[in-house]
Amino acid sequence: MLVPWKARRTRSLSSVSMAGLLLVGLLTGCSGSLEEADPQESDPGEAPAAGEEAGSAYPRTIEHEFGETVLEEKPERLVTLGAQDHDYALALGSVPVGNSGFTFYEDGIGPWAEEYVEDADLTFFRGSELQLEEVAALEPDVITSVTSELPEEILAQLEDIAPVIGRPSGPLEDGVTMGQAAEAFGQILDQKDQAADQNDRR
Repeated sequence: MLVPWKARRTRSLSSVSMAGLLLVGLLTGCSGSLEEADPQESDPGEAPAAGEEAGSAYPRTIEHEFGETVLEEKPERLVTLGAQDHDYALALGSVPVGNSGFTFYEDGIGPWAEEYVEDADLTFFRGSELQLEEVAALEPDVITSVTSELPEEILAQLEDIAPVIGRPSGPLEDGVTMGQAAEAFGQILDQKDQAADQNDRR
């Protein structure tokens, strides 16, 4: 089933340049820390949310513009629908199985990220319509649209495929900041400390 969805997505050469700078900066800073971090280690100063077991990173609840989404376990297969979502996922060590990145690159991924993708199989959703069956075939653990507005009319259809996480909750008149996006993916991928560290480095 084809659904229109990119009418509210904007990309410019300046945003592409910022994405490249962001990813290079994040990956440079994370290169040594990701191997040292224990992805299952919880923040000892943070009380577990309702439904979470003490000492366990998951399940966890992510708040966003559409409400709350519960992730039962750390997602391994991400589909990123936000224009720059894939860069944030890559910066934290996760290669999306599907993305809707930059239309002027063959697989949606900019040249600054190619070495981090390596030989991974990539699916790029190109054009102004989204093929829901193509998304479902990727068997995602989570679908994100953190850096772009997701039309609410297709939200329920995507939620039939996998949990969906939209833009951060709260006022977004000026769009999603780099810090907000990094924090969101830090929560999704249990890399909160690494995401916060890279925000401090910028």
